[in-house]
Amino acid sequence: MDDQEQRLLLKSQRGDSIAFEQLIDPHIGKVYAICLRILEHPEDAYDTAQDAWVKIFKAINTFKGESTFATWIYRIATNTALDVFRKRKKQQVIAIDATIETEDGQIARELSDHAPMPSDVLERQERIEKLNEAINSLSEQHQKVILYKDIDGFSYEEIAQMLDCSLGTVKSRLNRARQILKEKLLKDGNFFT
Repeated sequence: MDDQEQRLLLKSQRGDSIAFEQLIDPHIGKVYAICLRILEHPEDAYDTAQDAWVKIFKAINTFKGESTFATWIYRIATNTALDVFRKRKKQQVIAIDATIETEDGQIARELSDHAPMPSDVLERQERIEKLNEAINSLSEQHQKVILYKDIDGFSYEEIAQMLDCSLGTVKSRLNRARQILKEKLLKDGNFFT
């Protein structure tokens, strides 16, 4: 944690909401992305991310520095999104063909279908499988930089710290890993169409 982040953290722990906003600003997109990945609905992800920020603000005094601040907030965001996901699964199920009682009698329930077409789902799954296969075929060092940067969204500095190597090495490995991935995926003529 750099000096600026440490100062903002201490002010936030004293209840300074402006310092808190400055402290969390670099993490807003990542928290939303975590919620979106778990919930798969932009509106739900936005609402859940907001709930996570409220929890983080209320719990800021419990942060002891045993992990990085980013890791701590991402864990809270993940747990908040998983709680919403679990609650959603427990919600009451209503039959699609059930009627609704009104003062004027019964009416048929009409539901709009926002789900993607089965062919689109299948195509997306196939692309994800091909991408995963390509990533898994990389060397371990190339896999790590791709996953840390492009999937988890860590900064170059954070990756360098996690891999215990220089910033230049991280950038070089990431560039090479992306080139290898592109070559592998280009061999499959349908991947980029």
